[in-house]
Amino acid sequence: REIAGEVLAVPVGAQTQKLNGMITFSETGALLWKLLEEPRTVKDLALRLACACGLNIREVEADVQEFVDKALARGLIVQCD
Repeated sequence: REIAGEVLAVPVGAQTQKLNGMITFSETGALLWKLLEEPRTVKDLALRLACACGLNIREVEADVQEFVDKALARGLIVQCD
């Protein structure tokens, strides 16, 4: 959800027990979160982030992987085959 200009992940159902409260994203995290509305690879996310920020894909790929790993671990996203 976007509330007062901030992008938040609001847990529902069983996730409310796993996550204590809402998750607020940084500007970069919000961009990645919005991109994840559709299935994407880490490489695609990194490419889109690099283009949006005027960076080289190699500069952001590790950070994107970390974001995805944390989101997977917290159950915020699921991995598609």
